[in-house]
Formats: sequence, C-alpha cells, structure tokens
Amino acid sequence: MYNSEQLIALVEKHGVELVGPILTDVTASGDSLAFVRSSVSMDGKRTPTTFLLNKLAGEVRKLGTTISFVRIDGEREDLDGSLKTMLHGKFGDLVRNSFASFDGKNADVWIEPKTSLDQTQRKSISDSVSAFLQLLDISTHRVAFTATENTPSLVAILKALRIVAPCDIGALSIALTRKGFDVPNSIWMNHELDKLRKAGHVVRRKDGLYFLSLQGLTILGTEKSRHSPDVARALALHRNRL
Repeated sequence: MYNSEQLIALVEKHGVELVGPILTDVTASGDSLAFVRSSVSMDGKRTPTTFLLNKLAGEVRKLGTTISFVRIDGEREDLDGSLKTMLHGKFGDLVRNSFASFDGKNADVWIEPKTSLDQTQRKSISDSVSAFLQLLDISTHRVAFTATENTPSLVAILKALRIVAPCDIGALSIALTRKGFDVPNSIWMNHELDKLRKAGHVVRRKDGLYFLSLQGLTILGTEKSRHSPDVARALALHRNRL
C-alpha cells in the first residue's frame, strides 16, 4: 500500500519539482493529483517532458494508484498539457492526443484516439476528463472524439488552403467550417498544419500566414472545370476585394 511520502520521494527522484503537497484520494477511484513546476526553454522545449511524466505515472501505478500532473508555468497552469499527460497516463493505449480550449471556467476537449473506441471506452475517457477538470474548478462543456465527428482530413485542409491562402489559422478554420467540417479549435488546427508543414506540403511565413508549397500543389493536381480550386480561389479573391 502506498503513502504520500512514497509518492513524493518517487516524484523527486526523477528531478521533478513539486509545487505544494500531493493530493491523494481526489477521486472516487482513489487517484492522486500533483502540481509540478514547469518551464519552457528558448528553443521551445518544455520540462519536465510529457514522456517523463508518463513514465513517472507508470511507476506510480505499480504502487497501486493513479496520479495526474498539473504543470505550473510560473503563475499560470498549463491546463492543456496537463490534461494530455493525464490522458496518456491513464489511457495510453487508447488516446493519441487531446486538444483543449478554455473559455473562462469552461472547457471544450477533443480526443484523438489511437483506435476505434466503443461506448464504454469513450464514457470512461469522458468521465476522467470531467473529473480531472473539476478538480481544477473547470466545467467540461464538451468532450468530443475526432473519429466520430466530421473533422477535416489533411487533404481537405490542403484543398481549403489552396483557395484562401495566404491566410492565418482563424481564416482557414472558418473556410473549413463553411464547407461543413467540424474544426475542434486553434490548437488542433495548428497541430494539423504542423504535420503538413513537416511533410513539406505547407509553408508558414514569418507573419504567421500559411500557403501551399509546390509539393502541396502537386499533390492536389489540377482540375479543369468551373468547380476547380483555381476558379474558387479567383472568386474568393474577388469577394475579398469587394
């Protein structure tokens, strides 16, 4: 059987700095909650890393309990990152990523699963998200799963970007929404654009605007009809000038 002293010793052994005491038995299932000091280097690397916190959560499970971490960056809580860490720690085989947006004390959370989830698994994940955020005095407005919603594919994003580029994330999200897609939030959109940028399909300018690379244009090819992307782009540019 574990005790709080064991948890503290285990956390500190990995060089993770605690901010206050570890809260034990914060949920009906006996989960623990730890607030840890976090920082971001000049090159954008965050410490402690998600990998380290997930590894630490795995060691804590061997003691017979589950722990979630809330990263504190100065005086600000890294809520999105902390939620990811909790989900990866509890549902590492099911959850690939999560994207949370906050409006005051309300949160919308989108889950990107690794595999097809059944209703019981989705409920378990949703309940854990709500319970975790409730500990931080945040209400869960919505928990959605990208696999069950009409989120745009990477190709759909490229097609929309071809028409409205150069544009920022907000304008691209609006363009996709008008096409009937569900765009989770700017964090998700940035994540998808980052995939395309690393693949060489999209370029991000210094002013934060995105456009297709030659490789991206080649992937989409050309269409010769009044419904082609080039015609749609010309119409979009004309509307913007009005």
